[in-house]
Amino acid sequence: MTELPAFSAIPVPETQIGIAKETERGVPVAPALWLPVMAPKYKPDVQYLNDEGLRGSMVTSYDMIPGLRADGHGWDMYPYMDTFPALVKACLGSPDTKTAASTATELKVEGKAGESEVEVESATGIEEGKTYIVIGTAGTSSDTRLVTKVTTKKLKLAYPLTFTHAAKATVTGLTTHEFSLLNNSLEKGNQPPSYTITDFAGEYYSSTAHWRQLAGGQLDSLTISGSGDSLPKAAVSWMANQAIKPSAPSPSFTTVEAPPGWTTDIAIGGVTVPYLVSWEFDLKRGVKNIPAITGTENYYQHFAGPLVATAKVVVLENPEATWLNAYLEGTLESIDLTLADVQNGYAMNLHSTKCKFTTGELDRSKEWVEVPLELQLIPSSTDALAGGVSPIKITCANAVTTEY
Repeated sequence: MTELPAFSAIPVPETQIGIAKETERGVPVAPALWLPVMAPKYKPDVQYLNDEGLRGSMVTSYDMIPGLRADGHGWDMYPYMDTFPALVKACLGSPDTKTAASTATELKVEGKAGESEVEVESATGIEEGKTYIVIGTAGTSSDTRLVTKVTTKKLKLAYPLTFTHAAKATVTGLTTHEFSLLNNSLEKGNQPPSYTITDFAGEYYSSTAHWRQLAGGQLDSLTISGSGDSLPKAAVSWMANQAIKPSAPSPSFTTVEAPPGWTTDIAIGGVTVPYLVSWEFDLKRGVKNIPAITGTENYYQHFAGPLVATAKVVVLENPEATWLNAYLEGTLESIDLTLADVQNGYAMNLHSTKCKFTTGELDRSKEWVEVPLELQLIPSSTDALAGGVSPIKITCANAVTTEY
């Protein structure tokens, strides 16, 4: 028997993943964004067709013939605020509703921790309900806040300040990018845009041998979760065309920091909850492969179905049993969650105007009492940016001035 030549095992840390929005569905494009990922999973799925024509022997299968093929991909990652909006768009589908950053200014008077209003020297370019600002020099003691109301030069903030900021503290505007469910693109079947995924598995002796490119990628699920003692994490899964071998690209990864979990602000029913333990938003599109004849092994389309949006929160039980009672009474609530990095103050906000708790309980497995709750996000026109209704609106605030 001839022995296979020895080789070095391929290190997982050499993995590189890039994505790019396609101009024409299924036509591959070079990576535009490079994503630091964890635990990537590439799984080609070939539909083998069984030849069961009887030939006089006591068997039923005489051949397995390759049929249609779709390649699955997925990974975990931290939500870096300059690249993550592309994944939000890939899931929800709406065009990027972009609002330019406001002009930089400074505080006119001291902004005290716990206050929900600040006064600035200038309010140029600040739009109510759209403008995000970073108060103070970005770092572990800066505050990123949505401005909800402007009265002359006084700004009402969505959440109270966490830190105290001296007069003359810098106030920097961020560019905002808003996304919701796509409903007004009938000619495109209200489908989110497709993406090309470029994947390098690591290969020391060849620069191209382990590059793969998956065109026609449709995002199937996006789950974002976090807790106070960790970095928030996202898990994504895709369905795409069979991989091809591309020319080796030149990766360039983001230098933006991941947001720590302790920066998270949450309000349920308009009430700030300072005792959140953990949270999760789960968005599923239920992508199905349409097996029309194309002359190739690829499916005709990876079709994104209606969005199913749910959430989970775990809070500490309070003396009034506020949130357990809300579940028991079937109260219609809103949920609003914002997290930000400490390097630049870039932020992401997940908002649903209408939701209902679907499960709730008291958990006494620890030394303190917690309340795990599950929520169904209910579509509303308030959260819709592209026709119809949407169960969620996601806003990302950063320094990217172009649309995703």
